[in-house]
Amino acid sequence: MNPSHPDSMTSADTRSWKRSGSSVSRHGPARPRSPGYLGHTLQQAVAPDARYRYVNVAQWRSADDFHAAHGPGFRALVTQPGWEKFPSQPALYQVVNHAEAEGSPA
Repeated sequence: MNPSHPDSMTSADTRSWKRSGSSVSRHGPARPRSPGYLGHTLQQAVAPDARYRYVNVAQWRSADDFHAAHGPGFRALVTQPGWEKFPSQPALYQVVNHAEAEGSPA
């Protein structure tokens, strides 16, 4: 999970965020997908007074895969000019409870 708190996200910000996600999710001959990457979502707070306006939630197969993907190459990308609005604070969390409404799709 990686929280950030810009007031708004411009189209340039969205492109930058997509580039960072592509750095781990892209696959093909030019750039293999990071091992263990399972997917991610960028979520925007609905309430204007939320502590974080945006939260990126990614799924990884293992902690080792997560750490390998967030090495020097990723750090170099997210510390480039323009990333000040989105300070990268990646952290790992584990699910301690999951519930679904009765009758909801699994």
